[in-house]
Amino acid sequence: MLACATRIRTSSSVRKLGRAYADLAKKDIVFELERPTIATLQGFLLLSDFEATSARDRIGWTYNGIACRLIFDLGLHEDCSRLIRHGILVPADADLRVSLFLSAFVFDRLWALYLGRPSCVPISCLEKRRPQPTLAKPTGPLEHWVTLCKYISKVTEKLNGFGPSLDHTCVDSLLDLSARISAAHDRLPPGLSSKHTSELCVTAYGLNIQYHGIQIVLHRTLVKVLLQHDSSKADGLDHDDQIKGFRRILYDNAVCICQLLLTYREMFGVENFITVMLDNMYIAASTLVSHILQPPIMGEQDGSYCEASRLLGFLTETMRDPPKYYPVVEKMRQTLSRITENTILASSFGSMNLSSGTQNPDSHNIMANTVAQPVSVSWGSMGALVHDDFLLGQGNLLVMDSARTPGSVTTSGFLT
Repeated sequence: MLACATRIRTSSSVRKLGRAYADLAKKDIVFELERPTIATLQGFLLLSDFEATSARDRIGWTYNGIACRLIFDLGLHEDCSRLIRHGILVPADADLRVSLFLSAFVFDRLWALYLGRPSCVPISCLEKRRPQPTLAKPTGPLEHWVTLCKYISKVTEKLNGFGPSLDHTCVDSLLDLSARISAAHDRLPPGLSSKHTSELCVTAYGLNIQYHGIQIVLHRTLVKVLLQHDSSKADGLDHDDQIKGFRRILYDNAVCICQLLLTYREMFGVENFITVMLDNMYIAASTLVSHILQPPIMGEQDGSYCEASRLLGFLTETMRDPPKYYPVVEKMRQTLSRITENTILASSFGSMNLSSGTQNPDSHNIMANTVAQPVSVSWGSMGALVHDDFLLGQGNLLVMDSARTPGSVTTSGFLT
């Protein structure tokens, strides 16, 4: 808890204590695993989040997995109404157990989304433990996070290779899933909906940003599928019109993410960004880069280029301060710097310095660890961005040469 708290301090000396606190917590891991309690599970979730923002995604994902195993070891997936009837638990204890179970479920699904790896908590367990909302007790942010993460589960199942391979026959099902996600987003109540920004609760910014982020992940996949199957059509639309429409949706969602981040930054400061904001800031930035670097034949002449450039400038400016609080942002910035080399955006993210002190051991062999990852990966690594972005994976679209000859840029083998 102290390690996570140091991240939001403006004092550099206090922030430096974060790693020391985390290391102290790790010394008790064996003891805690032999005598696990609810606090043990909470501790692993916090360690997971701390390591994620420290650009140590591998160890962070592992700690999250331990926390999810403890759900079942501690019986948090079980209905405890009988224990309440017998006086073994009081209702407040039962509510805490449900909230912790749901929180761990959300952590699990977000890790699965961002790393493209299997989730740990079966969706069937969720339905047994999820409380039914009542008119007397309005649902809070956690319930809406759970709803979103149920849809994220469906997305990751489709995109991470856990089901049939994606081809043009899956377009309709992906569009249906996108429509259901949009409907759930539209149903957010005042205070949690970004449609009412003046009333937006501080805890709802991340929720709305993630709704836009998952739409970007989904529509990138739709574009990739259509690019790979030129003959596919839906609803009588021309193939190129479909792609153009999906790219517009990508752009619109990136704009929404930027607007929410801008409002949040002005009201609360970058030091109070939460993890999902960092991840989706990265997604929005790569989407804007793609929009700006589209070939002229696909570009839209509606002024969006200027708007995209302005918003990308906001994101690059925003990325300058968070590394002091969240080292993973420096990793993301370096990735974007490398991916835009030899383009008109080459200077947008500064020079790439892989020997920087902020780099961690997990990133020394980036491509070896991410080259085989599914297309839904969206993390602060070079390989993840190449796989995740529908346009940046096309090396010939990144070169400044107006001829745009295929294969003209390979960027050390990352783009082919």
